[in-house]
Amino acid sequence: METQSYRYHDIFYTGTETQPDSLNFFVKMKKGENSFLAQHAMPLANWMGYMPIIGSFTGVARIINSVKTIFENFSQNKTSEKQTIYKNFFRGFVEVLPFTGVSLMLFDAIRIRRVEAKIKKEVQEQENIVGLAMDGNLMFTVGTIGLSQLEKLRTKPSWSNEDRLRTFTFLCLKFLEKKEKEGRSPQKMKDIFPKLQEIIQQIHTIKDLPTTIKEFSLPES
Repeated sequence: METQSYRYHDIFYTGTETQPDSLNFFVKMKKGENSFLAQHAMPLANWMGYMPIIGSFTGVARIINSVKTIFENFSQNKTSEKQTIYKNFFRGFVEVLPFTGVSLMLFDAIRIRRVEAKIKKEVQEQENIVGLAMDGNLMFTVGTIGLSQLEKLRTKPSWSNEDRLRTFTFLCLKFLEKKEKEGRSPQKMKDIFPKLQEIIQQIHTIKDLPTTIKEFSLPES
């Protein structure tokens, strides 16, 4: 299990539809659970909360944003945000306390393991797929044929599941970075990634490829 960071709609209030606590990438080549392989990305805000001193400032910002959201929801009679508000308020309080980063890292590691188990169970009967989930909620899967063309860019004799997963993760995060740079109002993740699903399904039709995967440019969306 590998975890990295992602950036989109950076704000110290996470677990939302625009900035989930985790994006979950996975590959599964055979039926059953043994061939399942995943890695995850968390928002930069969560990573900063682990750091001594810096975490104290992020914690204060998270508490302020939680209180602000409480008043916004109260005025609009919304109750659906309650769990997210309480979670951010509590996390902010923990971040403010000195030297609690290790505790937060452990909490996040346990949460991600639970998320991974949920996804693994949901796709256990599928094969030859890569997929993306948000906080454990499946957004899409796509056949690995969508990545087959990119195998030509490999730098070693054969592609492993780890290579497929790294490539798929790279494409997802590159697509998200592209959306962030567009400078539009933040979109919900579920509205962003369906377009990427379409793009990946068409990658195998691309004839002119660069020499390395990092030079590969996503088609216009």
